[in-house]
Amino acid sequence: MKKTLFLGAILVFSLLLTDMIYACSCVVKTPEQYFRDSSIVFAGEFQEARSGFDQTIEAVFKVSIFLKGGMKTGNFITVRTARHGPMCGISSWANERPGASWMIYADPIQEHLRKDALLVTNKCSGTLPIH
Repeated sequence: MKKTLFLGAILVFSLLLTDMIYACSCVVKTPEQYFRDSSIVFAGEFQEARSGFDQTIEAVFKVSIFLKGGMKTGNFITVRTARHGPMCGISSWANERPGASWMIYADPIQEHLRKDALLVTNKCSGTLPIH
């Protein structure tokens, strides 16, 4: 009986540690490093967010200032992130207010079902709100 309780306690403790192990952890960089490491950089105005497939959020931004990557001011750009913070996603986009300003550091990915490339970002890329 004591052995069962002991093993049960170890199991519960290890499950608690598992949540901590999988929390998002990013290497802190300078703005210059974030800029260099990203294919596309722009300041944009948040328009809307919708649920993507596979636990993602797809947010639409109107480009205010293009800095890198071949976009034009005024374009509407969709950027995908993970839905959950522990996966380094920008979960606040699910409740963001339209018109909020963001600095977006993103990279394109090509999906086999899409003709155009999709932009992706996360907390570790440097993407953040502009206050």
